[in-house]
This record gives sequence, C-alpha cells and structure tokens, in this order.
Amino acid sequence: MAKTSRFLQLVFVVVFLSLLDGRFAAPAYCEERIPTDGPCNDSIVKKAKGKWKWHKRGDVMSGSVTSLPQQEAVKRMDEFHKMVAEIYPSPSGVDALWHRTAGSGLFAYKCSFVSYVCASDNKNQMMASSPGSTQIMVSANGNFPWGAALDETWAIDRRPVMRRLPLREMWKGYQMFQSEAGSNTRYVLIHRKGILPYIPVTRKQYLDHSIKHLTEFQDNLINDFRKMPVRPLEAQEAEKKQTLEKYEKAYGKDPKRLKSATDYYLSGYQTDQQRRDEQVNKQIKQKNEVLKRYLDELEKTTREGLLDNPAIVLLMHSPDTTTPIFVTEAENGTMLITENPAYMRKELPNYVPQVLVLYWSWNDWEPQKYINTIMEKNFPVERLQAMIDR
Repeated sequence: MAKTSRFLQLVFVVVFLSLLDGRFAAPAYCEERIPTDGPCNDSIVKKAKGKWKWHKRGDVMSGSVTSLPQQEAVKRMDEFHKMVAEIYPSPSGVDALWHRTAGSGLFAYKCSFVSYVCASDNKNQMMASSPGSTQIMVSANGNFPWGAALDETWAIDRRPVMRRLPLREMWKGYQMFQSEAGSNTRYVLIHRKGILPYIPVTRKQYLDHSIKHLTEFQDNLINDFRKMPVRPLEAQEAEKKQTLEKYEKAYGKDPKRLKSATDYYLSGYQTDQQRRDEQVNKQIKQKNEVLKRYLDELEKTTREGLLDNPAIVLLMHSPDTTTPIFVTEAENGTMLITENPAYMRKELPNYVPQVLVLYWSWNDWEPQKYINTIMEKNFPVERLQAMIDR
C-alpha cells in the first residue's frame, strides 16, 4: 500500500456517518422478527434487549488480510470499535449494526444504531428497522468538518479555500463543531498538539480576494450590457411611427383618450441605445456601491488592527448591503480555511492516524437519543488522542 501525500485523502473511517457524503450507505439489513409478550407497543420496543451485530456481508475485511499495512489498519479499526462497544455494551431498544469497509485510500468501520419497531403485519412481533441517521464515526486523516473547495479560481499558495463548520464549544478540551446550532450532530477534532491541520483565511486575504472577484464580476456584467445588440435607428423610428398610427386608428374619434395614450407611450419611450446605456450606467453604479462597501470594510479592519483575524462569513462575496461582510460563529458564520501543508508527515505510513474526527448523530427517539448522552459523558476521547502518530 503506497504512502499518501495528500492531506484530504482518507485513511480510516471507524464509525461512519453516511450523512457526510453518501459513499458508505449502510448495506441491506435483514429484519429479524422477535415475538413480544402481548401486543407490541412503544414501551416494549424501547426496553427491547438489543445486540451488537457484525454485518459480515458488508464487511470487506471479512476475508483474508495478508499484507502488513492491511493488518495494521485492521488493528487500529478494531481498537476504535472496542472504544465504542465499551461505552454501550448492552444496547436497549436498538441493535448496534457494524461493519468495516475500504475504498481507495480508505479504511472504515461503521456502526448504525438501528431502532426496534412493532411489526405492521403482526401485533405480537417487533423487528429492527432499517439503519437511519443514528450513527457514530471516527475518521483518521479525512472526513474533516469542512467541505470541498469553494471556488476553483481561489487558492492561497495553491491550497483551495474551504468552509469549516462553526465551532460551537470545547468538549473535554477538544474543538466541537455543529452544522447548525441545536442540530443532532457533533464533530470533534483531535490533532497533534501545538498545530492545527488547517490554517484560517485572514480577513485581509478575504477582502483582497473579494474586491478582485467582485471587480471582475461587475466588469463582465457591464461589458455584457455594452455588447447588447441594437437595431438601426430607422427600424426603431418605423416601429414608433407604426405604434402611434395604431393609437390614431383606435382612439382618433376621442381626442382626449388619444392624447392620454400617446403621451403615456412617448413618456416611457426609449431607443435601444438609450435602454442599453441605462443598463450600463445602472451596473456601473451598482459596481461602485458594492466595491465601496468592501473597500470601506478593508479600511475599517485595517484601522481596528483586525487584518489577521480569521474571516468568518455567511455568504461569499455578497453584494447584498443588508448582509454583514463578517459575522461570528454564534451567528452561524463559517470560518474560511485552507489545509495546513506543514501538518501531515509524509514519512508516516498511511495507516497511522495523524488527525482524527469523532462524529456522531442521533434521532430524537429516546433509545437513539441516548447515544448522544453516552457519547458526551463516556467516550474515551483521550484514547483517540493517544493514537495520533501511532
């Protein structure tokens, strides 16, 4: 297995949440019918004794594991699995359905907490439902709490700019992110001490790029308007004359009505050239207003000594004057970042975790919501920290 030199290439996903990108959708789960003591109801299924189940059919590691890199990868995935199983050894109301998977540069171990439901065709039976969004994930060297490149035309030292999810709180000393405040998802970043795997884009970098981007964008619009085709003046005058003749024919017997219709038409009449010039002038005015807003912000940021502060934004390069250029993460702003090229150590084998993301999500049904409780209270995140670079 070749070593990887790319920061965004995945090496491990331990307990995988399919919400991230859909590449690891859960395999089909066999619905096992379980008899109930009397008619099935919500109270019975909530108390149902669940099981840990290895979904062998979906596990690509169920065959022979021969190479040393594969063996090392499996060893680490099994350690991740042990951490999860230890905090919830006896599931209640759910089955813990797990399997490992692998892809290009990716090893994964996935666990879905599958709820029990009453069978629809037999009132004295219950069964496990299909895997849903109650899952746990630990990923190494990938599946970070930030998305793909925002704009292929914008890179800093050839590193694409991305959006990092809002940092909501510190959990047990680690950064915890959420896509939205109050959402049923958690991302925890575990990294080498003293260095982050990402670099925030500064306000100065963002404003410089925005001014350049918006100038080019507005200039292109202005040029498009200037290139609008116009008819010969003779053709326009002929059309104007034809319209006035129609009014004469329709209202000639009513001078007052004829004057009103003629005056209204002439008051709003413009040649193609006049309409084009008006659009160009309107766009030039808008360009000046938009750029003044960003130039004023650059002057203000410079004056307040905030040029090196992280750029946290709601919308990229927004021309909307009602939207602040910079906001806070408490206002659902997202920090712009690039990868840190100094973080990943190329000499380490690709089965060694250099950065880990612990991820979990849950449904509001009580036995599944409990996953959040045990994760926040009992998950041994310090054991993940101890695996960095090992």
